[in-house]
Parts: sequence; structure tokens; C-alpha cells
Amino acid sequence: MPLFWNTLTMGLINAWLLYRRDCESLRLPKKSILRRRSFQAQVASALVEVNTTRKRGRPSHEEEEPTSHTPPTKIRKGPCVDVQKDMYAHWPVKVAK
Repeated sequence: MPLFWNTLTMGLINAWLLYRRDCESLRLPKKSILRRRSFQAQVASALVEVNTTRKRGRPSHEEEEPTSHTPPTKIRKGPCVDVQKDMYAHWPVKVAK
């Protein structure tokens, strides 16, 4: 597993070095060039949003899913049926400490 993360980090650093070289060849001011951590954060946010589609505008009525109302489950109080009908008196026993 560490080999995977090291390879991923090495690829990201190589991409950042290429980005810096391209920015320097375009003679951009040093303040506008991203630092490595900022570059890494922008790459991560871009990868997270790759296949997401943003819905624009007001949602239509066709997209709404009908909600089915399920009745609440009955909560049973007390012991289970096996314990109720085992013909044994389940009373608390006092124990001397």
C-alpha cells in the first residue's frame, strides 16, 4: 500500500514541477504560481468533481420519487416469548456481597 501512495505522490510532484516550468516559461509573476500544497488541493478537488453533474434550475415534478410511508415497527417490551413460556419463575436473586 505505501508503494501505491508513493507512486501517486511522485506523479503529483512531477506534474507540479511541469506546471512550475510552464508558468516560468510564460513569465508569470511568482505570486500567481501555486505552491505544491495548493496545486495538490486543486488537483484533488478536480478529481472529485470529474463525473458529477450539476443540476441547474428548478427541479421538475417528474424527478421527484414517491415516498412510501411505512408504519413504525412495533416495539416489544419485556422478555422474548421463549423466556415468557419456559415455566420458570425469573425473579431477582439477592446475593450477599
